[in-house]
Amino acid sequence: MFLDNVEVPAENLVGEENKGWVYAKNLLEDERTGSAFISRSKRNVEKAREIAGKEMKNGKPLIQDPEFRRRMARIEVELRALEYSVLRVLSNEKTAYHGNAVAGVLKIHGSELQQKVADLMLEALGPRSLRFYPEDAEPFDELEALLWPGYVPGKTGDAMIARAATIYGGSAQVQRTVIAKLAFGL
Repeated sequence: MFLDNVEVPAENLVGEENKGWVYAKNLLEDERTGSAFISRSKRNVEKAREIAGKEMKNGKPLIQDPEFRRRMARIEVELRALEYSVLRVLSNEKTAYHGNAVAGVLKIHGSELQQKVADLMLEALGPRSLRFYPEDAEPFDELEALLWPGYVPGKTGDAMIARAATIYGGSAQVQRTVIAKLAFGL
């Protein structure tokens, strides 16, 4: 959006005149760095581990399944690497590229990782993930209560919300364009 011939009283000016977009970009950089949602992803990996310890596959807890454990370990490694990258940015360590490009990379990777973690939880829930269990609802009867462990409510909704992570705060496609321009001059 471009606004022409706008007049603002001097007492309402924030920062230097004609620097509004510079300030806005810095705010977006901070927001996108925080959009990696490290702590939320860490909590959800632990929830996935808890669920996988209780849900059964072939008569054993899912957490003992080698393929499931490999996927969980891969996600944990990605999460740790992302956390260190965010910490480097937050500590103002100098990078080779413009800050907005780095923030965009963190935002993309963090939002995609949120989706991977949500998918891992749904995989651990198995068929239970096909039904929406509101967090404040109660089972209808004793049989349903047996099929509805306490760790199930809300997980499907959380996974649906995670789908939007690659859109809010600047879609992944827009972020890739920003990165291409700022980091690579394309």
